[in-house]
Amino acid sequence: MENPMRFNKQHFLIFFIFFYANITISQTITSISPKQNETNVPPNSNIVFGFDVQPDPLYVNSESIFIYGSQTGRKKGNLEIFESGYSVKFTPNTQFKAGEIITAIISQKLKFINGQLLPKPLIWQFYIGALHGDSNFFKGQTFEIIQNQRESRESSDVCGIDIDGNNSIEILIPYMNSNEYGIFELSDGQYYQRTSLSLGSDFPASVMAADLNMDYKIDLLVFASGPTQSWINSGDFTFMHISSIEDITTSSILNDFNGDGDFDIATLDTYENKLKILMNNGHGIFNYYSEIQVGSWPLSITSGDFDNDFDMDIAVSDGATSLNILTNNGMGNFSNSQVLNAEGHNLSIRSCDFNNDGYPDIAAANKFNRTVTIFINDKKGSFIKYDKIDTGYSLHYLNYSDFNADGNIDIVAAGSLGSYILLNNGDGSFELGQNLIRGDFIIVGDYDMDGDIDIGLSSKYNDELQLYKNNSYPEVFNLVSPSDSERLNNLGDFIHFSWNKSNDPDNDSLKYCLQIYNSSTNITIENISNNFYDLFWWEFIKPEEKYHWSVSVSDNYSIIVSADTFSFRIILPKEFITYQNYPNPFNRSTHISYLTPSAGHVIVSIFDLQGKLLTTIVDKFEQPGYHQVVFYADRYASGLYLCYVKFKNITKVRKMLLVK
Repeated sequence: MENPMRFNKQHFLIFFIFFYANITISQTITSISPKQNETNVPPNSNIVFGFDVQPDPLYVNSESIFIYGSQTGRKKGNLEIFESGYSVKFTPNTQFKAGEIITAIISQKLKFINGQLLPKPLIWQFYIGALHGDSNFFKGQTFEIIQNQRESRESSDVCGIDIDGNNSIEILIPYMNSNEYGIFELSDGQYYQRTSLSLGSDFPASVMAADLNMDYKIDLLVFASGPTQSWINSGDFTFMHISSIEDITTSSILNDFNGDGDFDIATLDTYENKLKILMNNGHGIFNYYSEIQVGSWPLSITSGDFDNDFDMDIAVSDGATSLNILTNNGMGNFSNSQVLNAEGHNLSIRSCDFNNDGYPDIAAANKFNRTVTIFINDKKGSFIKYDKIDTGYSLHYLNYSDFNADGNIDIVAAGSLGSYILLNNGDGSFELGQNLIRGDFIIVGDYDMDGDIDIGLSSKYNDELQLYKNNSYPEVFNLVSPSDSERLNNLGDFIHFSWNKSNDPDNDSLKYCLQIYNSSTNITIENISNNFYDLFWWEFIKPEEKYHWSVSVSDNYSIIVSADTFSFRIILPKEFITYQNYPNPFNRSTHISYLTPSAGHVIVSIFDLQGKLLTTIVDKFEQPGYHQVVFYADRYASGLYLCYVKFKNITKVRKMLLVK
């Protein structure tokens, strides 16, 4: 009889297949934070990912894990294994920037303690939220863009990115007449030209920037009349040319399409109707890898993980009104998965999660229909037309960010006659926001380093780049004193008005404006720097009448009114009161004030220190209330004088100092 414990070849083969399959399947990611396509991620976030098998600590390093910021390049940081060895945390050395797109890459160089490699590279993206912002834009700095052939009106695309690694964004502007790029650097809230780069390009028209050789410095791809050139950053705003690439068009994007940790190129060949993929060898040198047919006359391109399988897919719009969705197999090979009717000539498409469901959607700008169409991801990598926003402008370009800091991704659409902010309602539907100048190209980012997202619009019609500052409103504040409906008595010469301080998220200088009013009086005191004001009330306020008061604050861009409006009234005292003359000391004249609780005869006289009567300025019967008289001292010498105020049988004396 055959031994039941004995393995024959068939048993062994079944066991081996089962064992190997389990090992292969077990190398999977179980959790990531922030999540795929997550929006409104805090700038101080860490990146955490967990596996169902422990990663080998020897392979958890910068050779297997890559973190890139769209405006700051590759991020340096600390990699730490925790949670019994199943999770890895990346803590960046510097915070992410507001508005950045973060790309996290785990390559197949990551090894596990069971000796197995990661079966497939893992790539995902998320979006850093704005700290504040009200989508309240004001014109800021203007830059001249110099073009060589004005009659051709070739687009001169600009770029905003942190070239020198100081965490502020530099602006690159091509000068076509001198074959140079101007680099502008932020200093004390303004951009100044730091240097000019002569990159040897004929008529530079556009530039893309990213860390092309994984050395934590921002490099450049320069598009010009000749071949596209790859320039590697040598530090201190110097660059070294390392390669030229033929047949790369400005309709190109950079992303890691094969998961090896560096940025590859996807470019559209308009004449051959093809998408071409060029792979980076890790040193900023690109080689053609694959190509695929995409519609007719392809115009614009964008990328995103449409099917949430941890690789970057591609969408292409074409001149035949189609939107082509291409799925990545994880290694940079693409296949057509869907063709949508986009209803027009879409010159610009962008991908982001517009309805907050964790899947990237697509926005398309239509030149002739003057609309922005939103295509929502069905969570399977296919798209459904969802919303169409009529801007009234022939549109050229789209960009996006959270402009009003509500956690939803908004859109800015640039057109030949004007540009619009489109504010996201949170479900992927949009409303028209602020109208801006016309433009052809848009950059977005925190250009003044105040935590909100600003906009730059470049225009081939005006040959300029116009920066727009996203101004955050000063915070609402409350009134303090006099309290609401307060009855004021026993006052001196002044009413002390006070309120809570407002805070300005942009750290702009604030000025307050105090308003006091009733049906017959309107008093406005402007340019108050503090959160209080002492009003010499005798000149303005009548006792027993009801007054309202409120305060507004301005940051030179916007005005915010206090959250409440209070009322008060001054109650006449029951005794006779005199007040110190104002001003005191005085030069030419001074005000003498007193309050009578009832009707009666009043005498106001001025004496010198020897008791000599100099003049009587009041001698009459007066009604109850506040009274004021002016003493003119032109014919008197400097010195101390006595003011006698007699009401009925009561006399009060105050000293006054005349200084000439």
